[in-house]
Amino acid sequence: VTAALDGLVIGAPSGWKNLTIYPLSSTTPRAAGWTTLHEALGSGKVEIADAGVLSAKIKNGGATDLIVFAGEILVGGRCTRVVAKDTVIEKGKTETVEVFDVEPSAFRASEKFAKESGHYLAAPDLRRALIAGSGQGAVWAYNQQLLDALAPKGVSMADAYKAAADPIAEMRAALIDLRETTKDVVGVAVVIGDRVEYAE
Repeated sequence: VTAALDGLVIGAPSGWKNLTIYPLSSTTPRAAGWTTLHEALGSGKVEIADAGVLSAKIKNGGATDLIVFAGEILVGGRCTRVVAKDTVIEKGKTETVEVFDVEPSAFRASEKFAKESGHYLAAPDLRRALIAGSGQGAVWAYNQQLLDALAPKGVSMADAYKAAADPIAEMRAALIDLRETTKDVVGVAVVIGDRVEYAE
């Protein structure tokens, strides 16, 4: 932890309503040696498909290793999924990745996941449950908590996200330039109101 914090700089905050994000930069940046799922899908070099009830198959046709983070949302497929644990997929390889269902009411014909996959991360509480290895039941329980708080009874998680599409787009537009305006970003600290929600 001490080595990770050495040389860490807290940057100027960016905000939207009661959300404030502080970029965390490093004075000694290191080359990552891998690409993210969202970047790789944008290049057209990665394919994701359903591979069973709790798994997805990811083919990395890119020139660098691919990292898939726990909590990344895979959009499409038989139903929307969340990645269960951090996984590195070497260049030129295909791996089966553990996932959980976050859209239990859906069952689509297509097994392919969309290019929007990896664009969003699950909320911090759900990501903590994934890291703790709490399983599919915890994911569904978390979804139900959100639905009870945010949506009328009987509405699916996908419907709740669609209903919130405009505020999500507004928030994204307000914060999209954060990475481009801050060099050597290695993480963020997220504050809602006056409370630090998480830092990573």
